[in-house]
Amino acid sequence: MIPILAACAPGASLTIPPLVDGVGTVVFLEIPDPRSADGVRGYASPATALLATSDAIDLTHPTALLLYRAAPEALGYPTSLFVHDAAARGRLRVPDAVARMTGDAWAADPSLLDSPAVIDLRIASELRCLDPGACFVDGLCQPDCGPVAEVAPPLPPAPIINTCLRGVTSTTATVNGQTLRYCVAPRVQPCPGNTLRAIVDGTCVHVGRDCPADAWSDPPEDREIAWIASGAAGGGDGTRGAPWTFAEGLRDASDGAVLMLDRGAHVGAQPIARPLTLQGACVDETLVRGATLMISSSVAIDGLSLLGRAQVSSGGSAMIEGAYLGGADVETGGSLSIHRGLVLGGVVRGSVTLLESESRRLLSAEGGTISLEGSVADALAASAEGAIEARESRISGRTTGMVSLDQGRAHFVDTVIRMTGTGTAISAVGGESRLNLERVTISGAAYGVFVASQAVAVIDVEDAVFEGASSGMALRGPVTLGGRRIAFIDSNAGLDGELSDSAISIDDLFVARLIRHGIRAGGSRLDLHRVSMERPGLYGVRAHAQVRSTGRDAMTLNLDDVLMTGARLRAVSINGAAGANVKGQLHRLAFERGLGTGLSVNSGEATVEVEDLRVSGVDQVEENVRESDCPFVIGCYGSGMAIQPDFGPRADITVRRFRFEGCATTGIEVGSPIELQMSEGVVRDGPLGITYDTAGDWRDLLDRVRFDTTVTALEQAP
Repeated sequence: MIPILAACAPGASLTIPPLVDGVGTVVFLEIPDPRSADGVRGYASPATALLATSDAIDLTHPTALLLYRAAPEALGYPTSLFVHDAAARGRLRVPDAVARMTGDAWAADPSLLDSPAVIDLRIASELRCLDPGACFVDGLCQPDCGPVAEVAPPLPPAPIINTCLRGVTSTTATVNGQTLRYCVAPRVQPCPGNTLRAIVDGTCVHVGRDCPADAWSDPPEDREIAWIASGAAGGGDGTRGAPWTFAEGLRDASDGAVLMLDRGAHVGAQPIARPLTLQGACVDETLVRGATLMISSSVAIDGLSLLGRAQVSSGGSAMIEGAYLGGADVETGGSLSIHRGLVLGGVVRGSVTLLESESRRLLSAEGGTISLEGSVADALAASAEGAIEARESRISGRTTGMVSLDQGRAHFVDTVIRMTGTGTAISAVGGESRLNLERVTISGAAYGVFVASQAVAVIDVEDAVFEGASSGMALRGPVTLGGRRIAFIDSNAGLDGELSDSAISIDDLFVARLIRHGIRAGGSRLDLHRVSMERPGLYGVRAHAQVRSTGRDAMTLNLDDVLMTGARLRAVSINGAAGANVKGQLHRLAFERGLGTGLSVNSGEATVEVEDLRVSGVDQVEENVRESDCPFVIGCYGSGMAIQPDFGPRADITVRRFRFEGCATTGIEVGSPIELQMSEGVVRDGPLGITYDTAGDWRDLLDRVRFDTTVTALEQAP
């Protein structure tokens, strides 16, 4: 029955002789180290296809090759792995008549094919490892392994702290049973004319006081008063009976005087170089027309509409109360403060402060600062080291790049940003910029934050919610992002940084009800700690390493305490371009009720260490997703973990303490050469334990690994 026994050293090549009728069995026996207590391990295979013609096999271990003329079932061999009983340790009896040779020697003597022989191997089938309590230890089946180590559950993220402004809607979202409360500004339309958007409820309110019945408003007490009339002929003395023209008042009034402007149009082009107060009857009917109003001293403006522009020069300051400004330019060293007023555009190189006011199209540049408190804005920009600061404010409108940074910085606290169009809420392009968000909600934008800086952009986010966006954050340039307590909700995607040389670190992250992905990163570093994702889209986390300069790791990946439910293709996917090495540390991951696979590694240069991984209830991906986003078979049909390095050297993956339950196809899916070690784990409630389509022996990968309950087979090539 045994025609040939060929013993080969590592690296040898055997040429199998042809078998005309194609009926037979090939048995490979791995010769163990004589100092080891392990028994002989082997694999039996039908020879129907293998022996039909001559074939060559390269061997990497000391191996014995047995050829049978009978089918495996006739010999009592399982057509899968078997291990020789360790107690018999390699006892193999073969009569002397059977040739012992190497290489192609048997081809010279075909009669060897008819030589009788006897083999005495007590074979233990690998299927015994499906028995209760059995498991693989160092690649061999042990009948009783004792309890398998428990998988540590992930820690939950800390809740988001969000303080809603007066009149701003408070809403909630539930992510994996954890309730988040956050603020969303109401959808509003621009206000007409001399009205501003009230921060309280978003309604349009009148700027300043109501118009009086008299031509003038009531003058303040204990102040010197100069009366100004729009119809004055000139030559008066500034009294109510003989008022001045506006030009006369600017020229002749005493320092500190109050110029009372009546209803009507006043033309003023003279610079104001002395401390004065301009008080109109009301915004609707006291109009100051003409050229820019130059302010180089301390000036207060109340209850009028400046249809031109106010220009505050260095050393000058203007206090605006209940007034309308057609524009405001503030030079370096100048300052402008607006209370319950409305300003339409301007360039700020000094400082502008808005309190309970509204601004439209303000730009800070060259060290200028725009500060909002309890105010509304629809377009803000900071360039050339300019700054924007907002506290307890609302930014809303349809303008693309509603907040634009180019070598500027912005800091928003307790602020809501609401887009009513399809533009970008905050954009940073060009030079180095810095963005700080604290207790902020961004809603309705195509991009909540879009970064395409050529220099490094620094973003720090704390207690922020991105809702209803195409992408909550899109990073396209070199970006350093640090975040704590962030949520991406009801959007197409959460954070997209695959095309960015970014370093991203987020603690306490929530993701819910997305279409494409939660986090997609391609930068040098991705750190996520305490993450909860529910229906994050196709991918929960997708890390794609790009090739970098010599001596640098392409990407460092750290994931700790991740709970993810309902991913539609990959819960966590680790990929890398050719030549891009990935180093990953993953701890306490739980993936539930998803599609495709739990953990996917598709990089030939990945070194990944995983501890405490649990995957349960994974089914095959939807047909439309399989056709468009899952062109390869591996990892598409419901597996706990899928490894498919496409290129580069062998990936090195270590998994310690794992549990794969209820996977539709297989627990462990391996499709390429890999250095994989899995220990202290359980695969249960699925048809296959492992799918292994590569060279080598998958049993060498397992240490204290158990296959339980409804697992009906252990290995099958994809």
